[in-house]
Amino acid sequence: MATFRTIGSFPSLQAGKAKVFLLPLFFLALLTAILSPFFIQQLNNDTENLEGDLTLSIFIAFLASLLFVSLAIYLSRIFKQHARDKDQEKLLVHLRHPRDCFCKLSFEELEIWFKRRYVDKIPTIKLLEHAANDREREAISAIAMLDLDEETMLSLMGDVDMPHHHIIHCRAQFLDALNKKR
Repeated sequence: MATFRTIGSFPSLQAGKAKVFLLPLFFLALLTAILSPFFIQQLNNDTENLEGDLTLSIFIAFLASLLFVSLAIYLSRIFKQHARDKDQEKLLVHLRHPRDCFCKLSFEELEIWFKRRYVDKIPTIKLLEHAANDREREAISAIAMLDLDEETMLSLMGDVDMPHHHIIHCRAQFLDALNKKR
């Protein structure tokens, strides 16, 4: 089910990750609803009058320009979001998905990268850039999976040759071990 929320100063409709900006279209609908009875009455009273035609022309021009501006804003936001998504895809193309489950990596190895990622607050991309070998990159990739919901984590860990319940259980065990150590 879609829910309304505010992004910046724009009310938006969020359905999954797609956002549809409604503010300009809302104003168009509101103005049309408010002004329509007035202009219909004007047209009925002044059907043969030149002022009625002029009023109708101004009203139509106003609505057309408002619709054009609303459409332009909507399309620019879609294109900007599309460009951001493409930039993010380019950034993440070089990252490989984990091949080892949490249980195949030592707790101490994972703990080092956990501290660097969450205590020192170093972004995963930076950690991967400074990793010395594939083993370290594998541990960093596994630590990056801690932030994700189960469905996303399992889709990214498709190269791990383990059943889904095993991967979920191993991640939970690692988190439990971290909590016990604190």
